[in-house]
Amino acid sequence: MDLLEPTADFGTVVLDSAAQNIGGFYTPDDQVLYLVAESVNMFASEEIVYAHEYAHALQDQHFDLTRFMDEDINADQAIAARALVEGDATLVMGTYQFSEVTDRELEYLAYRASFVEREVVDAVSPSLGVLTFFPYLQGSQFVYTLWVDSGFRWDGVNAAYRDPPVSSEQVMHPERYLIRDDPQVVTLPDLDSLLGENWREVDTDVLGEIGLLAWLLDHLDYASAAEGAAGWDGDMYTLWLNGQGASVFVVHSVWDAPGEAAQFFETFNDYVTRRSLGVPQLTLNEPGRRVWEYEGRATFVARVDDQVLIILAPDRTMLDQVRGSFPGF
Repeated sequence: MDLLEPTADFGTVVLDSAAQNIGGFYTPDDQVLYLVAESVNMFASEEIVYAHEYAHALQDQHFDLTRFMDEDINADQAIAARALVEGDATLVMGTYQFSEVTDRELEYLAYRASFVEREVVDAVSPSLGVLTFFPYLQGSQFVYTLWVDSGFRWDGVNAAYRDPPVSSEQVMHPERYLIRDDPQVVTLPDLDSLLGENWREVDTDVLGEIGLLAWLLDHLDYASAAEGAAGWDGDMYTLWLNGQGASVFVVHSVWDAPGEAAQFFETFNDYVTRRSLGVPQLTLNEPGRRVWEYEGRATFVARVDDQVLIILAPDRTMLDQVRGSFPGF
């Protein structure tokens, strides 16, 4: 998806970022709460973080947080479940800050924050920050909606632990969760025999609305990316690599209506144009189907009714072979 430099070690980047920014955490496996503090005494900043982590401990006591670490769920389901957990704790933390932290303490926190230097990791695209903060920002808005919908009570939030959101779309658009608008299941053809023994599948999963938004955001403004990703109703991707460093990436998505699919189709076309500095070699421009060849890559995007297919391949020949596995596109 070109959100990372090929040489970037994403695992190291994540750990380094966490080490610089983490204030505390709770581990369901050990049932232990950790707090990073400057001294043995907790000041307002540590108290606020403690409220967040203590909420996690209570969640685990009542709802068993290990249930939300199930490796069998797809990535979009996982980030949606995490949004419930982190959003709940974030809302509790905000409530604690509002009711228990004095204005003078908040002024001192702001004063201290003015001296903090935030390191920017050049290897990571800023759009990945959307995925990092999604469980906290959109999650807290989602939980707040459930709280209000329950008459300013926690009943709806508690019920959500027994029936958690199953997609980032349901978190971003809580009305979808409240009416239980679950996403469609998308399947992909087996590319093993097509690509040959030199290729291996290294990943297959679901991007979800938030994943597509983050992809688009790499070269579009937030409003355009959000509008393009809205209306998502399901997807599946697959990533294949060979021994020479070449890759094939396929995303097949389905949308709420043909108009939503058309919006994403046009937005993704805008993304590709901007990514290629506006001067790609457009080698196919048919209604609902486009192919670009530039920077040693062939990119295909097509819309048929309420579905969109994206193929990223090393060359046009490989692209056409993969495209043949998707009749109608």
